[in-house]
Amino acid sequence: MASLMKLALLSIAVIPTFSYPILSPPTILPRIDYSASEPSVPLGLRSESPYLEIGDYKLSELVRIGQGDYGIVFKGKAKKKLGYGSIDIAMKVCQEAAIASCKLEVKVLQELHGKVPGGIPEVYASSDSTVNDRPGFSFIMTLEKGGTLKGKSAIYSEQEKPEDKHSNLVKLWTTLEEIHDAGWAHRDIFSSNMAFSDKREAGQPFGPMVFLDFGQASDASRTTTPVGITLKYAAPEEVALINAQHYDRRVVGIDPKLGDVWSLGCITWQLIRGSECTWAKENENYNLDEEKFTEIIKDKLKVGDETVHDDLAKWFAGVLAGSRTRLTSKQAREQFEKIDAGHLPVVPPYYDSDSDSD
Repeated sequence: MASLMKLALLSIAVIPTFSYPILSPPTILPRIDYSASEPSVPLGLRSESPYLEIGDYKLSELVRIGQGDYGIVFKGKAKKKLGYGSIDIAMKVCQEAAIASCKLEVKVLQELHGKVPGGIPEVYASSDSTVNDRPGFSFIMTLEKGGTLKGKSAIYSEQEKPEDKHSNLVKLWTTLEEIHDAGWAHRDIFSSNMAFSDKREAGQPFGPMVFLDFGQASDASRTTTPVGITLKYAAPEEVALINAQHYDRRVVGIDPKLGDVWSLGCITWQLIRGSECTWAKENENYNLDEEKFTEIIKDKLKVGDETVHDDLAKWFAGVLAGSRTRLTSKQAREQFEKIDAGHLPVVPPYYDSDSDSD
């Protein structure tokens, strides 16, 4: 009898168990007027159902804050269904043609979470959606309350102290290096895809910067063709491929990581100098030898009678060079760390306008 009971217990112990993923049901959104371009338009939730549910979260107070080719971004509050308190979130609602891009963004951010400890948003939940009776996709993520860089680089360059600016830029380049080390390239770094975190130190007018919109990201180990990039911030080899209409061929490719370095080099120029770096592609300046290119950069960096230091000018000559000699994100971060923060130019108010029109 005892042997039979022992056998029965062993049989129970080896019964296999199965777990099934819990899939979020599709989210049906209220009708959205895509033609409305004005900001601060509330998403009309019904009074009898003042919440919108995505995954384990209930969303409320949703107000439109942005719109692009992908769809519309709202800000609002999110509360876990079985939790207490709410958090500030951004919700991206993706139109039919942009569903694949938005799903890629969620995938990349989820893969980078934990590998990149700062400098990117966190995705809380996502789900397929019905938008205006058509297929869509929605996800919620961290709301970066400081807003995007677009139109603010002149103000940043004037107000941020050189030592704080240097520290924040080291963090920014560290984040790009971590993204590349994790196997991804962003591929569309420009001012509207960079935001200021609200987690700023006491006395600092701006918080650290965060990379947004990974919908054009690619495998960092492969050469790619530039699709959907912002030309003003694109590396010269990317612009050349587009102009040559090679964007639909996979035979000719570029290193997407080096494209990121050029684009972040332009962002860094804006944050330090307060103006855009479109001059770098003029007359193929980037193909000049390092000494001549550095002299051009020193002239462009000059503010009033201030001395332009060689270490900063040479660094820009490295990140804005042609693709054959351009620094990697790791080299750029290492070399920028060594630059004396006091060598960053102090830009007086309204010295140079920021025509940041993307």
